[in-house]
Amino acid sequence: MSLKFKKYKVLVICALLVLFAAKASFANIKTCNDCAYNKNIFNYFTYQDLAELSKTAEPKGNLKEKLDHVFWTPVVDNTLNCGKRKKLQNDRKIGNFIRVASWNIGRGMQADSIKKVFSSPELLLKTAIVKNTEELEVIKKQMEIIRNADIITLSEVDAGMPRTGYRNIIEELSKTLGYNYAYAVEFIEIDPAHLGLEDYKWSEERFLFEKGILKDTEIDKNKFKGLHGSAILSRFPLDNVRILRLPKCYDWFNSENKRITELETVKRNVAEKVFRAEMIREIRHGERIALIADINLPEVNKTITVTAIHLENRSMPKCRKLQLETVLKFIKNIKNPVILAGDFNTTGVDGSPTSVKKEIGMRLKDPNFVVRTVILYGNPLGLAINAISYTTGFFMRYTDPTVVNVPIFAPNSERGFFNTLEDFEFKDDLSFDFRGQKEKSVNGKEGKLANSNERDFKGFKPTFLFERPLGIGKYKLDWIFVKGYPKESDNQGSNNFAPHYGRTLLEMNYAFEHALSDHAPIIVDLPVK
Repeated sequence: MSLKFKKYKVLVICALLVLFAAKASFANIKTCNDCAYNKNIFNYFTYQDLAELSKTAEPKGNLKEKLDHVFWTPVVDNTLNCGKRKKLQNDRKIGNFIRVASWNIGRGMQADSIKKVFSSPELLLKTAIVKNTEELEVIKKQMEIIRNADIITLSEVDAGMPRTGYRNIIEELSKTLGYNYAYAVEFIEIDPAHLGLEDYKWSEERFLFEKGILKDTEIDKNKFKGLHGSAILSRFPLDNVRILRLPKCYDWFNSENKRITELETVKRNVAEKVFRAEMIREIRHGERIALIADINLPEVNKTITVTAIHLENRSMPKCRKLQLETVLKFIKNIKNPVILAGDFNTTGVDGSPTSVKKEIGMRLKDPNFVVRTVILYGNPLGLAINAISYTTGFFMRYTDPTVVNVPIFAPNSERGFFNTLEDFEFKDDLSFDFRGQKEKSVNGKEGKLANSNERDFKGFKPTFLFERPLGIGKYKLDWIFVKGYPKESDNQGSNNFAPHYGRTLLEMNYAFEHALSDHAPIIVDLPVK
């Protein structure tokens, strides 16, 4: 073969390599352009659309089509990490792992402070209200923990609402963290008070104006989008994103539109003094949702499914259980690891607005109430027994809603919810990890779900606090449940995708003049082999 021919052959090969590289580069660019889609949802409704929606419970025609489109179309943006395969984290004890967080961010009212947790924690720490350096170190450590989360599910995320300055909260958080995101609309907020059409006594806007949180009482019609939903932030690209709308446990449009009844008026008038919490009206279209996405983990080439859940607070536990069962039926056939995370609102009570008629009816239909009345008030010790059993039941239910149901004396209507989760089997015969082992819990405490959710001295560490006359009310509302690989209970060492070191970042959340949210974030580490 002549030298000249060899030279041409080399040139041809080089040209082909360049062409192939250019084609691959073009393909990557094209893929990245396709990584963001459905973002028009953020600007889908005009102010006039929202004003019309505020007038009707059953939209028709084009308005209904637009509403359905928004409710069933997820926004996905993988452009901040398009095609990049970041390495898994590594820990000396558990090896490669991913860290999952879940946080109800309370609409994003404190979005600037939340962003500082991830971008400039040292500045935020300077504003912390602490008693000593030990407390400061705890807060600092908790900030470091959540900053290293690989995946974060979020509840109560605003876009285009006056209460959060018309900001797109998920877009801002995504850019601050450098994470991809998926977003789903849970509710369209169309209360006439939100829209500036009505000066309603119990509107959220009124309280925000009075407290100086909102500076301008004029509603900006060009910026008002009325979106409120759930999101997933991820270091890794999100795939196969879908929305599951859950059974309606509370009619947020019709029920909130009804005239306030006598008992509800009384409740609202004493709310500020008794609970230090204002009772507000929220007229909405929509219902609770689950936002579901698949994520392929680098290095191990494993797919996991993340489900961000927000269950109804204004309902009885029975209906929350129905919403959970709807989610479980939807994910039953998934063979890879599954994470359920979010605000499950496990209060054990009915949080819907009430009336005298409703209260009487509920009690007459409640066998626990009827039997308690006959037994306890029919003998001299009845009042003492009632006080003791109520106190015991209260602390059992609210610090640990998984406790056994003791009819009459310590009823726990939320127990069925956790029984459903614990007994559930996927089609591949695997189930959620309910183990509670000392070596896998963050503080050495054991008991059901201690691996994935931090246990406290009594029950679980709460994720929601509110002031009351005799102290602080505490609830465990937020949870992370994990389906991994192992079929058997392995009490030795770590196993693949078994939850480790479930934490509640309570101190960080409440360390400032204004809490970062009314819910504390929760964390779990998952080993990946």
